[in-house]
Amino acid sequence: MKKHFGKLTLLLTLSLLIATQVSAATRLYRYVNDQGNVVVSYSIPSDRVKYGYEVLDGERFVVIEVIEPQLSDEEAARRTQRNLAIANCEVAMKRVRALYRSLDDIDRAENRAVASMDNLLANTDANLSQLRKQLGEMQERAAGIERQGRVIPETLLESIRLSESQIDGLENDVKKRAVAQAKARTGFNEDRRWYALGDCVLAGGANAHVEHEDLE
Repeated sequence: MKKHFGKLTLLLTLSLLIATQVSAATRLYRYVNDQGNVVVSYSIPSDRVKYGYEVLDGERFVVIEVIEPQLSDEEAARRTQRNLAIANCEVAMKRVRALYRSLDDIDRAENRAVASMDNLLANTDANLSQLRKQLGEMQERAAGIERQGRVIPETLLESIRLSESQIDGLENDVKKRAVAQAKARTGFNEDRRWYALGDCVLAGGANAHVEHEDLE
């Protein structure tokens, strides 16, 4: 019984080896030779591998595998850059379509954001006007004291310095909010572009998306 089982195992092993060899032998390669002609053969010259080729089933003569041409460093870098652009585009499109149902939604969101920033700027301008008025009054008092030949009280000088510092801070806030408002408008315009874009691959990808910042 053991002897019979051993022979059976040997026969199965040999059958598998033969089947593998037959399968390998029936693989064909289709490639373009150095004269520009399409060649189908049981092997492919090593110098043609880098140009890409197709593997065929020798029995059915159908393509079972496609080996792409090898890319130069420059071509590989361009492909990587394009793939990254397409990936960024798809992320941006998904985000925008999750936020908005139409271009009108984007318009309304922009109007709300701009109105909010306009209110902040208006409040800042009002505070600036008040501080500048107070500073002018204190500076006038200090000048009057100097004209009288008296020493300006340190408390008044400190109040003047504090007002000047507050004014500088608010002026910087105005500049930052103006920049933020411009960036927000740019961001909403980008959102419109992503929303209207049909296909990232057909469009060849796009630049990195400008995200809206926290404008509070």
